[in-house]
Amino acid sequence: MHASSEDLQHLVDVIAASVAIVELKQLKGKKKQFRVVAHNDRFLRMLGKDKNQATSTIIKPCLLDSLTSDLVLQVFSTYLPQVFATLEPIEIEQKLALSSESPWWRLFLNPMDNEPNLPPRVMIIGIHITDKHELHNEVMDASDNARLSSVIDAAFDGIITMDAQQNIQLFNNAAEKIFGYSADEILGQSITRLMKEKFRANHGNYIKQFADSDIQSRDMISRVMILAVKKDGSEFPVEITISKISINGKKEFTAIIRDVSNRIAFIEKLQHKLNTDNLTGLNNRNYFDGQLVEISQQYKRFGHTFCVLMFDLDKFKMVNDTYGHPIGDKVLQEFAKKTKQVIREVDILARFGGEEFIALLPNTRLKAAKEVANRIRQRISQQIVLSQDHEPVTFTVSIGVAEFSPHDDTESIIKRADDALYRAKNSGRNRVSD
Repeated sequence: MHASSEDLQHLVDVIAASVAIVELKQLKGKKKQFRVVAHNDRFLRMLGKDKNQATSTIIKPCLLDSLTSDLVLQVFSTYLPQVFATLEPIEIEQKLALSSESPWWRLFLNPMDNEPNLPPRVMIIGIHITDKHELHNEVMDASDNARLSSVIDAAFDGIITMDAQQNIQLFNNAAEKIFGYSADEILGQSITRLMKEKFRANHGNYIKQFADSDIQSRDMISRVMILAVKKDGSEFPVEITISKISINGKKEFTAIIRDVSNRIAFIEKLQHKLNTDNLTGLNNRNYFDGQLVEISQQYKRFGHTFCVLMFDLDKFKMVNDTYGHPIGDKVLQEFAKKTKQVIREVDILARFGGEEFIALLPNTRLKAAKEVANRIRQRISQQIVLSQDHEPVTFTVSIGVAEFSPHDDTESIIKRADDALYRAKNSGRNRVSD
C-alpha cells in the first residue's frame, strides 16, 4: 500500500536537503491541487519561512499554495503537472525570489512509484546553489588579474578556463581535487583529456558553435548524465555551466563544474529505500506494482506474454506462535533467499505483505511458469531454519500461477493468481495451482 504520512515524514526528516512529497488531488470541475503530505524544515526555509515558522506547527497534509507565495507557487505549478503527466523526472535551476538575496536552487522533481487508484506522488528535492551563481558572475566580469584572485581558488566548484584551441589556461584548487590532476600537470593540455574518448573528436565543433552564437552562457544539464574522467581513468557525473569571456580582446571559455556523484548516489539510495522491503531485501509492493503496469503495457503493445506467481507460506502463524517472531523473520528471509536462487535475473520477486510474496516472470507461458513454481516449492520444502533452542523448523509454500491474457488488467491478473493460490491451499497446501 501507499507509504503512510508518518513513514514519509520520518524519511524526509533525516535527509540533508530541502525535501517535500506532494500528491496530486483531482477536484470536481477538473481542478487540480498539490497536497504536501510530508516535508522537512529545510523545505520550508527554502520557501522563505524563518526558523520559527519552519517547525511542526504547520499541520500536514496541507496544500502547497498555503506554504509559499504566488510567485514561487507558479514555479511548481509550471513543472509539477508535467512530472505527474509524463512520470519523467525534471531538474531545473531556479531563482526563488523570497528575500533580498534571491537564492538560486537546483530543484529535482522525481515521480514516485504509486499504487493504482491512489493519488500519484512526486518528491521535490532542493539543493542550494547560490554560491555557484555568484562565482559564475565573478568569472563573467573578471579581468586577467581578478581571474587569479583568491575567490577562484577558494571556490567549492571546479573552475576551468580554456582558450579557443581548447587548451586549459586556469585550473583552480577545486578542479584539482575533482579531477586528480595538479594545475602544473594539466595547464596547457587539451580540455578533452577530462572527457570520455568518444566525445573528444566533436568537442571542437561544439565550442565553435557556442563561440559563434549570441548565447553568453550555457547550462549543460540534461536528463542524459554528463560524465567526466579523472586522472586515474574513472568516470563520474558532473553538472557544467560554460560561459564566454573576453580577456584582452581574445575569447576564452570558462566552465564551472560540480561533481554530483554524492547527489546521484543519495537519490539512488533514497529510491532504493522507497522500493525495498527492509526485512527480506526484496522489492516491495510499490515497486512491483509499477513494474506490473510497465510489463502489462508492453504486453498490450507488443504481445509479450508473462505470468504472475502468488506465494503464501503455509501455517506461518503457527511458526510465529510456536517459535516467536524472530524465527518467523528468519523463515521469511530464507524463503526470499532460496526463491531468488531459482528464478532468473529478469524475473521480479517482491514481498506482497506479511507472509505473502509475488513474482512477475516476463516472456513466460503458463506451463513454464508452473515448472518454475514447482522448483521453488520443492526447494523451499527442503529448507530448515534453527530455532533459538536449535530445533529444526521446516516450512512449505503454496503457489498460485496466472498467465496474463488480453482481457486482463493489473488488478485482474493479481486476483487470478490469488484465486489460484487459495485453490492450492484448499487442496492441501504445499501445492501449485493455476
